[in-house]
Amino acid sequence: MPQPQTIENPGLLQAMQTMRENDTPEVRNTLINEFIKAQLLTPAAINPPPVPSADGKMQIDPKAQVTFQMLKRPDGKVFFSAFTSREELLKGNNEGKAPQAVLARFLNYAVLLSRPDTKVEGVVIDPFSPHCTVLPRDLILEVKQRLDQQIAIMQMPKDADIKDPVTWPAEMANALSTAAKQRGDVNALFLRLLSHKDKKHFLVVVDPKEGADAKKMVQELIQVAQPLAGTLPVAGTEITTEIGRRAVKGAKPFYKKSMFYKVPKLD
Repeated sequence: MPQPQTIENPGLLQAMQTMRENDTPEVRNTLINEFIKAQLLTPAAINPPPVPSADGKMQIDPKAQVTFQMLKRPDGKVFFSAFTSREELLKGNNEGKAPQAVLARFLNYAVLLSRPDTKVEGVVIDPFSPHCTVLPRDLILEVKQRLDQQIAIMQMPKDADIKDPVTWPAEMANALSTAAKQRGDVNALFLRLLSHKDKKHFLVVVDPKEGADAKKMVQELIQVAQPLAGTLPVAGTEITTEIGRRAVKGAKPFYKKSMFYKVPKLD
């Protein structure tokens, strides 16, 4: 974890503020996606302390011991505190001096919360502000599991079998169609079954509208689909990836924005 410099997280801040005004599944999905992308400041004691490099930037010794300062609630439960900016970090110090802090991202918190001996209950973002948001450990670990599954599926070998599901998951497909229609930036959706050895996964392939944030779109649609997928994990990809091109070859979309939609040439 590097020593922090200038930190800003406008997307995460907006999602946190929106959720306080209108807490919906869609807004929560946006918040999680912004949390995954964010760089956050986490107070920590660093021994030995950081020292300035030749260019004036503070550097942490790779062998330094980093001890996180926890936020303890009146009921005794402890959380990591995470701050979206240096201004937010200052709010917790009556002397107006920011404590030592390191940069942390979603994966850093997820790995620490995965430890079997941890007593930490989750992450509190901007604990001294009105938009303070608590993300419990179970939620963070669930998101990490989905991301790990996504990586594993994207690394599937070329001989993995891709076909239509034997039993069509109508409820999941309907929910995905509704979400795509509400978004307005989805040209088409394909749903296939990806199999390799004894592993099976649903694969949602997205053809995004030009200029759309395709990666964010894929993550949000996965979160719509997973609760309705039974015991199978759900992965998603863009139509232009290698596995996306393979998955749509000879397939028909279950959702298309226009009745005149045609699968683009991908070779």
